[in-house]
Amino acid sequence: MPDDEVFEDGWEDDEPSGPEPDHERSRNPRVIWIAGGAVLVVAVIIVAVVLSRSSKNTSSSTSSTTTAPGGKTTKTSNKLAWPGAVAGRPVEFGKRGDGPDKAKALAAPGVYIWNDFDGWHVWVVKGAGTEKVKVQVASDKPLVGATVVGTAPTGLVKTPDRVTFDFSTTTAHVSGLNINLGFFGKSVIISVDGGSGPLDTKLIFRGSKRVPATTNPDVEQKLPA
Repeated sequence: MPDDEVFEDGWEDDEPSGPEPDHERSRNPRVIWIAGGAVLVVAVIIVAVVLSRSSKNTSSSTSSTTTAPGGKTTKTSNKLAWPGAVAGRPVEFGKRGDGPDKAKALAAPGVYIWNDFDGWHVWVVKGAGTEKVKVQVASDKPLVGATVVGTAPTGLVKTPDRVTFDFSTTTAHVSGLNINLGFFGKSVIISVDGGSGPLDTKLIFRGSKRVPATTNPDVEQKLPA
């Protein structure tokens, strides 16, 4: 029996002392690190996608950067706009959206050309030298639309890239042609015939300041803004 007691004491000595190890607790930090790593990877991917899209938007923006041989960097705008000389409605024709019937009596006889948010406009005030005016507007791209205002559209001829209107067919004191070139049009040629040949440029006025045209046909092109 003494041997048995020694045998039992030996097993008792082999039993671990203190609390049992907490396996769940030892695994928790590892789970947290794995989850945190996954979140970090997702965040990096999102940032990369956002930066990539931002880069694409920048490359298609309205400016580009060039570096000269000497190392000097210059930024060039790719945005195009119509010349400022043709911008804005002449004050004689009232505010935006007004028809020819709103034109003031002081408007001098002539052909008025201007561009604004609504497109291009060629309006004619009848008088000495403008009784038999015929206008043709041509663009480098197909026209979106063209309408006659202030009179009946008799004599209006349209093709995909140009429109012609014979103002001699109307007795209206003021009438006009409104043209929508669309977003992609970059040039417009406005030819004005006075009945016996090209109308004198002194009777062709451009923009809100009514700057006389220098040529007939009047050629307008979009320029870097």
